[in-house]
Amino acid sequence: MSKERISLIEKYKALIPNYESLVDEIKLALEQRIDSIGLNVASVQGRVKTSDSLANKVERKEYKDPLAEIHDLAGVRVVCQFTPDAQVVDGLIHELFEVHEKTKKSDSLGFEKMGYQGTHYIVSLGPKYQGARYDKLAALKSEIQVRTILEDAWAQISHTLDYKSEASVPEKERRELYKVSTLLEVSQDIFDRTRETRKQYSEDVRKKRLGSLEFLAQPIDRETITAYTRWKYPNLQVKDNLQELLIRDLDHSRFSSLKDIEDAVMRAVDAIEAYRAEAPSLFTFGTDYLTKSIGFVDDHFRRTHGFGDQTRQAFNKYSHLVRK
Repeated sequence: MSKERISLIEKYKALIPNYESLVDEIKLALEQRIDSIGLNVASVQGRVKTSDSLANKVERKEYKDPLAEIHDLAGVRVVCQFTPDAQVVDGLIHELFEVHEKTKKSDSLGFEKMGYQGTHYIVSLGPKYQGARYDKLAALKSEIQVRTILEDAWAQISHTLDYKSEASVPEKERRELYKVSTLLEVSQDIFDRTRETRKQYSEDVRKKRLGSLEFLAQPIDRETITAYTRWKYPNLQVKDNLQELLIRDLDHSRFSSLKDIEDAVMRAVDAIEAYRAEAPSLFTFGTDYLTKSIGFVDDHFRRTHGFGDQTRQAFNKYSHLVRK
């Protein structure tokens, strides 16, 4: 290695702590902002390029001033579940940082081309970050990569296969990769549409007048049973995992609509009140009321659901209070 390269690496090693701080700042700001808006992403990761990786990159390309020209020495990656979420993260990046460059990788792909389709940003902290803590970071830039899980899968696998450019791939292997690329893109579209369909269905459920005949006539599924629980117990939270178990353990030949659930809840109301007075700590969530109500009136659910010993004893103790 030449003296110039050795000098470059030594300079970079001295800067690595600053780049690590930059990654920490960007990662923390993104995580806090993502959490504040309730966005569910798969991961937020950060890394600083090693000195060996920098040396290899400099060997492959010509740079007049590598430390000024290479902008991915610090890197943060946000992996989203759905394409619209990546668009939300785009807005957060522009809100939080100074964006110097944005590259949507799919723009360089023709309709017949295969490849990675994430979006990359070159950012710095910008004027919002003031004070001694940021003095050494102000001039530094970082790359932020935003991609979906399936785009991340393509990037990871193609990297493992040492796939750098389409032209370098043998024709037979290229045909196989076309298939993978197409399947991943179609799969992402399906996942995105499925979530939108679910959101629309959930909205349709909420639009029905709570407690009305139309509302109670709906079939039992995750969306409808959640809407019912929130309507019936408005001051209590819904326990999602218990709701799933409730649906799983129901005798669906007997409980086919929310009306059947409502009938069970009304029959068990006196027994539930007696048991709640005895053990209030077991009635924290609206779901607790719902599962125990069904347990009081239905033998099948009582057998299949994972009730504790205390609740099973209460079923016998207060069975006389269940309405006929």
